[in-house]
Amino acid sequence: MTAAAAAPVPAPGSVRYFVLLYTPAARRATLANLLALADEFGAGLERALEHELAHTRLDWWQRELSEHAAGVAQHPLLRALRESEPDAAGLDLAPLLEAARLDLAEGLLNAGRGERLRRETFVLTAQALGATSLSSAQREALGALGVRALHFERATTATPETASGSALQAAVQRLGSALQPTVAPLLIWVVLAAAHAQRRGNGASKNRSLLHVFADNMRAWSAARRAAQGTLEIR
Repeated sequence: MTAAAAAPVPAPGSVRYFVLLYTPAARRATLANLLALADEFGAGLERALEHELAHTRLDWWQRELSEHAAGVAQHPLLRALRESEPDAAGLDLAPLLEAARLDLAEGLLNAGRGERLRRETFVLTAQALGATSLSSAQREALGALGVRALHFERATTATPETASGSALQAAVQRLGSALQPTVAPLLIWVVLAAAHAQRRGNGASKNRSLLHVFADNMRAWSAARRAAQGTLEIR
């Protein structure tokens, strides 16, 4: 199975569609597979599976990661990750799985469910994009951006959080301008998630109209251009 065939193709016009569209072609398959793996790890919580079944799934993935480290994993996503890019085989997926396990332990009633997994997803994605020497401050900033994007994705009404970009800008500043070009796809993710939350808060349809898709593409293009220059600001 090829890397391109492993990860699900995101819906045209979705946030993930634009995230991958503006990812460098050489790293696109790796990123798609990583995000699909994060979805698999978090499925037990997101799908509200019976607790024992959800833990069984994570135990199975634990064994698969051990096989992956030995180069003999069977799951198509792990095989594709190894094939998509030589350096991708060395990515440490263990923190991603552990984050999913901790999220699951807190359960569905936790208001911040899934936050640990999203934090680790943003950090690991940054590494996959080439940010191999992240400082602790940059890791924390990436995690904060990932959590804020998660909140935006779940928001159904306009709130001060969805209306204000001050916290987002603070996290972007902690990243540093030199890192922005590398992690541009993640910055696009946050920008579009915020725009979608604001749109829903304003009563817009959940359907992706051509006008919305065009507007999102322009937002993504603008964010990518400014990130490439290290000058992205979120106000």
